[in-house]
Amino acid sequence: PEFFRPDRIVFLDGVMQSRRVGDAAYHEALVHPGMFVTENPKRVAIIGGGEGATLREVLKHKTVEKVIMIEIDEIMVSTSRLFLPEWSDCSAIEGSADSCFDDPRVEVYYEDAFAWFIDRYGKGENTLEPFDVVIMDALDPQIQKAFVDALYDGGPFMQSLPAAIADEGVLIAQVGEVPRLDSPPEHISLNKNRVNFIRTLSELGFEVVRDYQENLHANFEAPWQFIVASKSFETMGRWVSDPSMVEYNIRKRILPTRDGSSPLLFFDGGTMSSFAFPSKASETVFCRRHPTLQNCEIGHGFSPMKANLPVSTVEVRNVDGRRGVFASQDIPWMSYVGLEEALNGVYVKTSASILLEKMANNSVSPKKVLPFIETIGYKQRRSDVSDMIAQTSIHAFINEGCKDSSNMGLNEAHEEEDLIYNPVRDRQIHVFHTASPNTD
Repeated sequence: PEFFRPDRIVFLDGVMQSRRVGDAAYHEALVHPGMFVTENPKRVAIIGGGEGATLREVLKHKTVEKVIMIEIDEIMVSTSRLFLPEWSDCSAIEGSADSCFDDPRVEVYYEDAFAWFIDRYGKGENTLEPFDVVIMDALDPQIQKAFVDALYDGGPFMQSLPAAIADEGVLIAQVGEVPRLDSPPEHISLNKNRVNFIRTLSELGFEVVRDYQENLHANFEAPWQFIVASKSFETMGRWVSDPSMVEYNIRKRILPTRDGSSPLLFFDGGTMSSFAFPSKASETVFCRRHPTLQNCEIGHGFSPMKANLPVSTVEVRNVDGRRGVFASQDIPWMSYVGLEEALNGVYVKTSASILLEKMANNSVSPKKVLPFIETIGYKQRRSDVSDMIAQTSIHAFINEGCKDSSNMGLNEAHEEEDLIYNPVRDRQIHVFHTASPNTD
């Protein structure tokens, strides 16, 4: 019979906010990616979320000790509890209450969330502990209202967020409809508030912003976009966790249900993998705003217009007791050298390198593996700063140029490195910078 129930749709000022057939997909996508990036989230704040569904998903995490929800519209909450009870139904979660609003971990304030944060975190003296996670389930940035502009454009509320979020914490926000491949640059479109929001986060000291999208399961008129921002680059290392690690963390952290059914309907390791990298549309629209950035000009580095010279074009020689790569013939600028071999590097995640180190100390694994990775490998920027890629071909010696110079590859411009949001860079899963020469 559940397949034939009528839909229920929530509108606020004529704008669709939620619907029964997309409730779980939307709210699981909003809450769980950022929650699982955070290692041990105990204190969570929710801005908005009057239906109670965001609260429901947060309460599924057994690490959570306190949830503070600030919703300006008390009528929205009471109406939802009366006519949309399943949005805030926690009866299936072991240890919770029938209604999520009655869970002992929950504290609800019916007031302006902007003022609430400014009063407690925006005046130089924090009156509360910072939160591990702050979730903004608030107004869509595309709405053309002055108070919406104020939310996303660096006012007193935004200024309070650095103090409100712990050093290893994250900010989660829904930011409206996703950009399309044919969308104009966002700073001159209805999405200008999204640009202003990310710019403000950068100015406030956040180190990294990732965007991701939920593709139509929420049953809005278009796929929906979310962002996760962190004050710590290391925190976001879990953003690209292996699906098996995500599944393990779900098993370890999510509270069981009373009937043994799955507490999550959409979110799992495979879903998290689909969120790990920005969409092609995000990349394309971003480059319309930043056409001169190196990553935008070069793209993903596999241009059919560039020559791919055989690996025999270079050779390893000993010079002053050190080995380096030297060209055996002229190499045109920006051509590839042995691309098919450059692709076969060894990718070592932080957790794997830590395990190898422990095994080497216990004489369990070959002790040459770790020095090889540490000597030949280079850091990958997109995830945890300790992730490494070690080349297994002649490319391993390319960065051993004279006087510690790099004679091949592309050095990222400082302007590009300083961008906390760069979907082009984030989509380039591995940078094979050892396949192109720096100069002729």
